[in-house]
Amino acid sequence: MLCQFTIKNYKSIRDETTLDMQAAAITEHEDRIIVDKDGELFLPIAALYGPNGGGKSNILEALQTLNSKILRPLCATYDSNDCDYRVRKIPVVPFAFSEEGKNSPTEFEVFFRTKLTEYLYIIHIKKDIVVYESLDRVKLDTGRKSALFKRETGKDIEVKGVFTKFKISDDLSESLPLLSYLGITYKKNEVIKDVLEWFEDSIDFLKYGSPLQEIHTAIAKSDDIKKLVLDMIKEMDLDIEDFRIEEKMMNI
Repeated sequence: MLCQFTIKNYKSIRDETTLDMQAAAITEHEDRIIVDKDGELFLPIAALYGPNGGGKSNILEALQTLNSKILRPLCATYDSNDCDYRVRKIPVVPFAFSEEGKNSPTEFEVFFRTKLTEYLYIIHIKKDIVVYESLDRVKLDTGRKSALFKRETGKDIEVKGVFTKFKISDDLSESLPLLSYLGITYKKNEVIKDVLEWFEDSIDFLKYGSPLQEIHTAIAKSDDIKKLVLDMIKEMDLDIEDFRIEEKMMNI
């Protein structure tokens, strides 16, 4: 479950901006609020609204960019048939209308929950280089907080808690997130698996702004809409009696 997503210095977003899924302390629609096992309240749905060109899409694109940055290195280690087509390389583009923005890292912070744990993952990226990265967690059953790792340019990587025994390569690429490296090297570790499964399974993007994607989605889910499209094709005398939609994975 996504709790908060914060972005700074990304495309049209100069200042820190947060998409917050934590419920406010109001009684309206309280029967729709998600109550987690520790009593924390969350929204089941949220909407972004505002004028055209106001940066709404960039908030979602930022989340997609973060997702790609984490999962794309893992994709290279999977069988090609298991590699999700959505995990393509997406450049991290900073706010370009000031020298400070162009010369500063883009900052991502995602606060999320799995069944038993709450995580806070932070990563700062400048020209594809990871300049800062950290992962912390809180166990929901005990409330115990612990730092798992911290990485900062010019300093030694710190691995803590259940990650203490992990060995980090001295040749770790500056552009490779430590979280991705751990997913490749220690993929059977329960905590690493828990975190990465959230990125893989809990974030999906549908491009409803794309007419082709809208038709694809609608036809795939509705026989009535498919029949309507077929009737339109027949009216055009194209001699097409039927069609089907197949999804194919792209090689990354």
